[in-house]
Amino acid sequence: MRNPERVLNSLSEHSKVSSYKFERLYRVLFNSEMFLLAYHNIQGRQGNMTEGSDGKTIDGMSLKRIENLIDALKDESYQPKPARRTYNPEEKREHATSRHTVYRRQISAGGIANAVGSNL
Repeated sequence: MRNPERVLNSLSEHSKVSSYKFERLYRVLFNSEMFLLAYHNIQGRQGNMTEGSDGKTIDGMSLKRIENLIDALKDESYQPKPARRTYNPEEKREHATSRHTVYRRQISAGGIANAVGSNL
């Protein structure tokens, strides 16, 4: 497997060229090191210990969980579950809601966001 930081740097550089056409980008998600990097980038963020709609958190992320996710992506059986929205009355915004995503989607979204150079 290619080094995830090199892959992300390469993808980031290509994303700056508007005419560049990404091909087979899904293959990036078959690299377990990419998921470990994505987990590392989101693990310390506030709210990550909140249960998702499936009742799980990202606490206790393991290689087995990552392997299961990659297997589901490879055999195209992965189906993201919807985020659970909750109202936060302490927020000053008009629509103060929080999304509690499923940990698998957080990790895969983190990997995708890293791949295209955006912040999750």
